[in-house]
Amino acid sequence: MVGTSSGTVRAATSWVREAYRRRNLVPATVLVAVLAVASIVTWTIVFTNSTAGSVTSCNPSPVAGAGTPQSADALDDTSAAAPGDVRVHVLNGAGQRGQAQLAAAELGELGIAEAAPPDNDPFYPAQDLSCVGQIRYGPEGASAARTLSLVVPCAELVADQRSGSEVDLALGDDFRDIAPGQEVTDALRALARQTATDGSGAPDAVPDAATLTQLRSVDCST
Repeated sequence: MVGTSSGTVRAATSWVREAYRRRNLVPATVLVAVLAVASIVTWTIVFTNSTAGSVTSCNPSPVAGAGTPQSADALDDTSAAAPGDVRVHVLNGAGQRGQAQLAAAELGELGIAEAAPPDNDPFYPAQDLSCVGQIRYGPEGASAARTLSLVVPCAELVADQRSGSEVDLALGDDFRDIAPGQEVTDALRALARQTATDGSGAPDAVPDAATLTQLRSVDCST
């Protein structure tokens, strides 16, 4: 009788221990799953931010006089020029044959003219500009650069000491094409109307600074 009682006690004790183990195993499993998901989300954010940074921040030029990189919001308080007042010299900084000519043609369709025929980028003679590209401008070209940045929002802004309002658009290895959305196209048309001489000007249609800044707020990681 004593043996049976002892066996029953041991069995009950074993059952309690197993139940306790299983009860504690479930929260542990849930915790591991939660930590795994959190880790994936964290690394996804890190990777996305890293990718965005890599395409908008270019590698330094080995040539003196390449200018000084600016923050993405450096021109937010600068008024945008009408597309017809913008002159751009498109430069090939990454060795993609014909890309500069195509980009210049795409800019032309938006009313932005060439300052000079497309050429290779003298500041990246090895054709190793690693980013979307650079918009280079001098003190007199800030408004033109502001307008160009609406069209190529992921390009790095670079200020130099050139004279005149002409700007350069250097294409990097992450550049694909110039294909602004409808809102940007509408903004360019509105900017063009402000200098129209045929009576079509509409000052109230000109986008304000906040609107232009919002148009440049795009995802550069894709």
